[in-house]
Amino acid sequence: MKKILLIAVLAVSLGSCYNDKYDKLYPAPVVTVDPCDTATNAATYSGNVSGIISLNCATAGCHDANEMAGGYNLSTYAGVKEIADNGRLLITTNSGSMPKSLPKLSDCKIKQLTYWVNHGAQNN
Repeated sequence: MKKILLIAVLAVSLGSCYNDKYDKLYPAPVVTVDPCDTATNAATYSGNVSGIISLNCATAGCHDANEMAGGYNLSTYAGVKEIADNGRLLITTNSGSMPKSLPKLSDCKIKQLTYWVNHGAQNN
């Protein structure tokens, strides 16, 4: 009887030494954020739009402050807002006619521009 009791106490003692860490057993899922998901990453002028415009439109020989091709200076918010409001920004980027001499903007960039225009083309 003493042996059985000793074995039982020893088994309980050893079993109680087991230590689980909840976060190691059940790690949090890895969440990747799609930069083109405008539902979670709202496009803003300072965060997305100005970079897209300055790299693809407001470049030397195109719509910069010096050249102003077509009469548009897209190196400022006011210039970008003007073409956003009159519809030319989305028409030319969606059709692929702009930027000239460069590949059509990616679907991601067009989606960000569209989101920004459709939400008031704010200077944010």
